[in-house]
Amino acid sequence: MKNNDFCPVHVRTRKIANGKKSVYLDIVKDGERIRENLGLYLIPEQTRADKVINRVTMKTAEEIKAKRLIELLEGKLTFAGEKAAKVNLMECNHPK
Repeated sequence: MKNNDFCPVHVRTRKIANGKKSVYLDIVKDGERIRENLGLYLIPEQTRADKVINRVTMKTAEEIKAKRLIELLEGKLTFAGEKAAKVNLMECNHPK
């Protein structure tokens, strides 16, 4: 059975060099998808300490996800495209 998660914010990972994984948010708003790099990285789990570090990293990512979800639901989260779409180029005063 397929997992149908309709949450607009997801924590995702992507493989990078040296076996590490980069952690990012995948956000969908009004049909537009954006990736937000969190600057968090998972390391290969070779010791118990590595597992603890990765667990703390994922907990941090989940906290950021919750914050972004609240911002999205309250309408405070905006994409750069929305700001650009509101600018009327015909009304801008350009020096001649």
